[in-house]
Amino acid sequence: MQSSERITKLGTEGAFAVLAKAKAMEAEGRSIIHLQIGEPDFETPKNISEVKAEIPLAETFGYATVLRSLTQGRANHTLSFDRYQALPRTIADKLLSKLQCA
Repeated sequence: MQSSERITKLGTEGAFAVLAKAKAMEAEGRSIIHLQIGEPDFETPKNISEVKAEIPLAETFGYATVLRSLTQGRANHTLSFDRYQALPRTIADKLLSKLQCA
């Protein structure tokens, strides 16, 4: 199989160079916190990895698809009922106008 000439112009991934440098520094006895190539050596703090929010149900349609897309399928979410509450007039008008156009 013959490769394209353009493939010879590809460089190396910078993250691997950073990893090699970090490992070399670690071998010299330096303390390194590894953040390269997506492998931190500590857990992500809960306030970063977990979100609790109260939002109207109407605003959640399509959320799961967007979330999976943004996180490449790594994130998930759950919905649970909290309470009934009157809609603010601006949101009610927006929803009614969508229904009338349909």
